[in-house]
Parts: sequence; C-alpha cells; structure tokens
Amino acid sequence: HFKVQLGEEYGFFLNGWQVGLASANASAAVATPLLPPALGATLLPWTPGKVNPEDIAETSVFGCKEFADANKPTWQEASDRMVYVAHNMRRVDFGSDPIFGDSVAIFSNNYVKDMVLIAAADTGLWEMFCNKSLPKPPFKLPFKMDCSAWSPPVIATWDHFDHVILSNLGVWRLVNESNKTQPSIYDEARALFERSPFAIGSYSSTPNMSLMSIIKYWETNILGNVRFPDGVRFLIGSFAKLFGTSRGRRLQAFAKKFGWPLVWAAEVLHPNITKHENISSSFSGRTLDPTVPSVPRLNASFSATASQDFEALWRSVESSRDNAQLSQWHVWWSQLAAEQLPLEPVTATRCGGDVDAC
Repeated sequence: HFKVQLGEEYGFFLNGWQVGLASANASAAVATPLLPPALGATLLPWTPGKVNPEDIAETSVFGCKEFADANKPTWQEASDRMVYVAHNMRRVDFGSDPIFGDSVAIFSNNYVKDMVLIAAADTGLWEMFCNKSLPKPPFKLPFKMDCSAWSPPVIATWDHFDHVILSNLGVWRLVNESNKTQPSIYDEARALFERSPFAIGSYSSTPNMSLMSIIKYWETNILGNVRFPDGVRFLIGSFAKLFGTSRGRRLQAFAKKFGWPLVWAAEVLHPNITKHENISSSFSGRTLDPTVPSVPRLNASFSATASQDFEALWRSVESSRDNAQLSQWHVWWSQLAAEQLPLEPVTATRCGGDVDAC
C-alpha cells in the first residue's frame, strides 16, 4: 500500500519511515527530516519515545541498524529500513489485506528477489503478542498467535525459505473462542492449499475466506527502495473504496504516468470494512481497467465498447456511491465483471515459469 502523492513526487516506493519524514514536508524535492508531534504519535502508537513494535522488529528480527534518536530518525537512517510486503499466499484479489489501505503495488519478482527478507508472520503483531518485554497494546486484538511456532524468529530469503513454512502454519493455529478447540497444522495447511494454485477448479470458484484469514501471510519485506517504473508490475485499486471517486482518478493517472496496468479488485465490496471485520468473501474478483494506456500492449482482448462501458459505470457509481447499500455494490461489481476482462493472480507455471513475462 502506498501514497500516490509521494510516489508521483519521488519516483520510488518509500518505506514507512520515509513516508513519515516526507509527509512532514511533502512538497519538497528531498524530504526534510522532521517529525512533528502528530506524526510522532502515529509512528509511536503506544508510549511515545519508548516503544515502537515495527522499530523493534526491524532491529531485533531483521538486523537493521538502530536510530541514533528513535524520536527523530534522519532521512539517511530511514533509508536503511524496509518496505513492508504482505506475501499474497492465498491469491487474494486485492493482493494484500484490505485493512491496510485502498490501493496496492505489485512488485517485479526479478527486481526485488535479491532484496527481500522473509518473516513467518506479521512482525508487528509478533512483537505485540510474543515480545514479553513490551507493554500490552492499548487496544484489544481479536486473535492470538502461537509464539512457540516461530521461536526463535529466524528469517528467510528468496532462495531459502523452507524453514518458515511450518512456522507460518503453526503461528496461526488460532483457538476457536466459541468451542475452545485448536485446529491442527494439517487443517491450516488444507486451508492454505485450498486457496493456492494447487487448488482444484477455477480461480473464481475458490472457497470463501474471512478477513482474519488474509492476515496469515508471510511478511516478505524489501530492504531498499523499489524504483519506478521497472520495479512495479501493476497496480490494484479497491473497487468499493476508489471506483467513481477523485482518488480513483488519481490512481488511474499514476498508473498512466509510469505505464503500468491497473486492476480493480472486488475484495469485500464495501467502502468501510471496519463495519464488516468478520465478513467472509471469495476475494477472487479482478478486472483490468481498459482506459489505462498500457493495456493495448498486453495480450488482452476487450470488447469494442469496453472503455465506454467502463466510463458509464464509473459515472453511475460516482453519482450514487455515497448512499449505496451493500447489495448495490454487488450489482455494480457484477456489471463491471460482465463487461470487462476478468483476471487471476499469476502462478509459477504461467508464461514458461517467468511470471514477470506475463
């Protein structure tokens, strides 16, 4: 997930610390290392000046160098930190967890493969649940982690990751609060494979999953800044959050600027997922935006009226989205899916094994 404004300005994918510094002076050609109080409260959500789970994970789990002053990291220090990536192991249409934002950048495997370090679970959550030296977070989390499944927290690389497979499955053996039973690691493996390329049937027929299940990703973080356009393959926008909005238009313009295809994802088909945190969905709805100039270079066949149909639906959603009921979002998505080209996540067996060639 990213901020389009900063992507347009900097021409590369900023990490979270750089975003914090750049947002303090977003109009500058080079970010000024400022950390105003409001931003500091965002970066240090528990005890300002003392505790930050991400900072601790980056230094203790991934081996990043500590900041000289945790309250005021410099641009140079921030540049030595990482871009957080949710590995889309369950082929979620949105490519990531929708709770993190409304748009996603899909990176080029060939570009980032020598820059990644892989954790068996979300390391921010890991620090919250498993680092007993930290204070408890000032909010209640609706699940727990099995900390013993990834202890010690040994990281992996692009070429060497077998040791985190079972750790990832074991960490998320969550106890069912209604009947106090715990799934076996085989149950977790089955749930993963049912959403994976090994599943039988088409992508559109994959079984439903909950928002909570999406968070069971590997954290495949990038130690460096991915530059535009070469490091990104395409963008994904949330249909319910962005379609028919000015922010959606800006995402289209961002894709056009760097020559990337733009994909629209159904995800949960509601503009406010916080009201539907336990919702179950197939998370298997993707369509290609026919109005982005990069599309004609793709091996894709659209109807003669694809662009006109797309713009007509955009106007319809734009005029009615503020008062639309959940059922209306499903109607709009069904229309888009019927009129436009459906897509599914690329697997290792496509395009002769070179997924970046797809």
